[in-house]
Amino acid sequence: MAWSEVHDDLLQKVNREMEDYQTRMLSRTSIEVYNQAEEIAAMGFCHNQLMEYLHDSRAVDLEPLLEQEKPLEFLAHHCQTRELCRLHRQTSSGRTLRRSRPVHRGG
Repeated sequence: MAWSEVHDDLLQKVNREMEDYQTRMLSRTSIEVYNQAEEIAAMGFCHNQLMEYLHDSRAVDLEPLLEQEKPLEFLAHHCQTRELCRLHRQTSSGRTLRRSRPVHRGG
């Protein structure tokens, strides 16, 4: 894909957002960081994925993301929501979490 001004603008915006986010996390206590572990993981994952695939994306597909005040936060929230829905579907169907049957011993 051709690199465009949209790519540049999004790259700068996302990198600024990630730097600000990291600074906020560094100012928190360890328990606060621990309590935000899932969010931190989602932010890091989304940042890495975006950096990896940005050059393969069309500008027209990136424009809605660029319009977000905090594109990484938007993606991370979306990612966390999808993962929670996926886990809920799996546990509801019994594929992930199963109750173990009690062991009956003769006696």
